[in-house]
Amino acid sequence: MSEAHKMIERVAAERGIDTQDYIDALVSGPLTGMTKTEMMVAFGDIHRTGLDPLSEEILFLKKGGKVTASIRYSGMTKLMRRAGITQVDVTYTDLEGGDIECRAVLGKTGEDGVTESFCRPEYLSECRQNTGPWKQYPRKMLGHRAVMQTARLACDINLPSADEYLEVGYKKQEEPDEKKEDDGFRIIGGGTQ
Repeated sequence: MSEAHKMIERVAAERGIDTQDYIDALVSGPLTGMTKTEMMVAFGDIHRTGLDPLSEEILFLKKGGKVTASIRYSGMTKLMRRAGITQVDVTYTDLEGGDIECRAVLGKTGEDGVTESFCRPEYLSECRQNTGPWKQYPRKMLGHRAVMQTARLACDINLPSADEYLEVGYKKQEEPDEKKEDDGFRIIGGGTQ
């Protein structure tokens, strides 16, 4: 049994469902419209991260014919717990000119008892997007962005966040259309972002 299959089994077990039922749900849900090769890449990302696309912890986005995995906030918090992050501190500072700085500090205690801290600032003027959540809850969204970017440093994660794709723009893929040229990002299958 391959390592990837073992990870798929583990994620299915966490959900309390049979491995084959889980794979069938993925193929008919979040992985709908993918080629067999793209599905293998997706299974590899599920294996590597241990995140569950049925819970939308990880999304699969397509641009220019290439599928890319993208981690949502719920997935990032799961990875943070696994990495031993025990401290999350978020502070906001109102800056001159109306900008807001959000600084996230994440800490994890090593086996030697020493706490290692990771910090990254984000600025509303650099992150704000023209979407409903960013218009309605700009500080909350900025806080999420700061935590996710800091977590990427602390946990050595090299997958982009779903939020970053919003900056570029994507389309939810309702039905696969191989004839149409890819002109933007698409959530494959059942994403709701």
